[in-house]
Amino acid sequence: MKIAAPVILFLAVTISIFSLDLNTELKYQGFDSQRYPFEDEAVGRIVLKDDKQEHYSFFLEYRFGDGVDRVDAAQLKFMTAKTDLEIGRNRIGWGTGYNFNPTDIFNDLPLGAAYDPTYVKRGRDSIILTRYIKDSALQGIYAAKDGSDRDEEYGIKYKTTISEYDIDLLYIHKGKRAAEWGELEDKDDIIGGDLSFSIPYLDYGIWLEGAYYLQKEELVYITGIDNYFREKYRVVVEYLYHGLGEGEKENYNINRILAGQLAGRNYLMPSLTYEYSEKLILTGYSFVNMDDYSYSLGATITYFYNNNIDINLIPFYIGGKTGSEYGILAEEIGNFGITAVVRVMF
Repeated sequence: MKIAAPVILFLAVTISIFSLDLNTELKYQGFDSQRYPFEDEAVGRIVLKDDKQEHYSFFLEYRFGDGVDRVDAAQLKFMTAKTDLEIGRNRIGWGTGYNFNPTDIFNDLPLGAAYDPTYVKRGRDSIILTRYIKDSALQGIYAAKDGSDRDEEYGIKYKTTISEYDIDLLYIHKGKRAAEWGELEDKDDIIGGDLSFSIPYLDYGIWLEGAYYLQKEELVYITGIDNYFREKYRVVVEYLYHGLGEGEKENYNINRILAGQLAGRNYLMPSLTYEYSEKLILTGYSFVNMDDYSYSLGATITYFYNNNIDINLIPFYIGGKTGSEYGILAEEIGNFGITAVVRVMF
């Protein structure tokens, strides 16, 4: 594994001069499936941070390993009583959905990331300005052009709380971008928002998040409910309407499916988590395409060996008729497979 000497030297000097906190994570993971050859990689993350100051904070996250040598995220944040200013490679996370966020245009997560406890997304070069007004906040984001893949993008969000309801209203300008599956996505303007609340005494959480594309005239929204019961169980059920997809499997873009993107329009996404003990957590989940009735079934088994080491097994089974979304994916990688991750933190 290659570690850039200038970066390590910078970290060592910075820590010694400013006495900043240093955290390290080492991860070995492998993937195997019925038709896909075994692949593995060893990667690490070094996180340098200072969050003890009253008016500013700083962190830098450097990732290294097999074929990786980069700064994944970095941020310098200035804080006053009513204003926050964040400059750097920020991780941006708009939206309330659990499996999918229609309003998370700047820095979106891949589908399935919610069930990988070790997944950490890269940041995006951006400026975030937040102004707090009593029980509300106004946030603006400018995201810079990302190499040749994504043009500059920007958005503004108004966030408030009315009684027990958390409400966000937003506008986003989405730039042109080169998609992984070979298409060029045109720019668009998006209006949307999200709503979340809980039902008193029943411990049910409910959310709704939506984005309307003004040029495409298409709507994407997700709604869900979750509940904790018997102390150790959590059930989540979400419905996603993906207006940017296709309602008929004959119109699917195969390259889009193989790139891990949604092809259909209507999805059901249930999951059940069971905390067996402090050391063992089990989750079963599924993604069901309700247009062609294909599906993906998965599980996450997380074992905490101690405070510094965890082991994660993520098996899956996918199925569907020929030409269906998950049927196409099964033809490529097989019906079943597994990801295994061992993580060490210190």
